[in-house]
Parts: sequence; C-alpha cells; structure tokens
Amino acid sequence: MVASMAFGILTTTGWVRKSIKRTTIYGGHMILAVTTLAFTAMHAISYALQSSGALSPAQIVIPFMGEAEVAVGIISFELMAAAAASVWLQRRFGYRRWQMFHWITYVAFGLGIGHVVATSSEVTQGPLAVGFFGIALVVVALAVMRSLPTTTLGRERIAVLEP
Repeated sequence: MVASMAFGILTTTGWVRKSIKRTTIYGGHMILAVTTLAFTAMHAISYALQSSGALSPAQIVIPFMGEAEVAVGIISFELMAAAAASVWLQRRFGYRRWQMFHWITYVAFGLGIGHVVATSSEVTQGPLAVGFFGIALVVVALAVMRSLPTTTLGRERIAVLEP
C-alpha cells in the first residue's frame, strides 16, 4: 500500500521524470495497486475462513457489523477498490474530475494505517514500529509535498519548474 501510494504520487508529479520514464512509474503504480487490493482481499477472506469463525462473510464486507477497528480496515479497502474501479471511468469523468476522485486514496491510506495500528500490537512496539511509522511517514511527506503548489516546490528546489 505504501509503495503504491508513493509510485502514484511520483507518477502524478513527475518528480522522477528525468531518470525514469512515466510509463515505467505508472506501470509500477498499477501493479502495486492491484497487488495491494489482492493481498487486502486475501487478508479479509482468511479471517472469514478461519475455523474459529473470527468473522462472518458479511462482517468482512459491511463496515460496523463488528469491531470499529475492523470497520476502519473495511472502509479503507472499499475506498481503494472504488479508486481502482474509477480508472475505467477516467475518460468519462475527464482527467481533472477523475483525479479529484482519486484523492480518496489518501483517506484510504490513512484508514489503512489506522487499522494496522489499532489491530496489530506488533506494529506499535519495538523495532518494527520504527520501520512501520518511518515508511508511513515517507508517504505522508510525499502527500504533503504533492499538495503544495508547484511554484513553492520549485522555489525550494524540490521539483523542476517547466518553462
């Protein structure tokens, strides 16, 4: 999920355009996004198939039928799936309107991180916590930079201003 977000931001901004072709970054973003959706779906299905009956099939699809921290993960997945499905409607929406809709992935990312923190004690303690929060912080920093005007980024020499 983190890599998909980072590649998506790099695709949109073109910050690595001089060293890597846009189609390569875009292809990486698409592969990582599909992989994220597949692993998230497998994660949810595995809980429904546990012999202990941890979650019913309805509880892995409908938010707030169970615990709130699980609902946050479900909403995150559903927002990611909606953003992925919107790729097929991009031409109908128009690029700018589609791009505005695609910003829901930032909400999905935040909810996904919240789900991991709320449900996994391993991630909030010890060396794994440093790595997890460090990697998440990279995407947050990229997202903040993405939201800044291009002129600000150019002035700070973070991005190249096009003539």
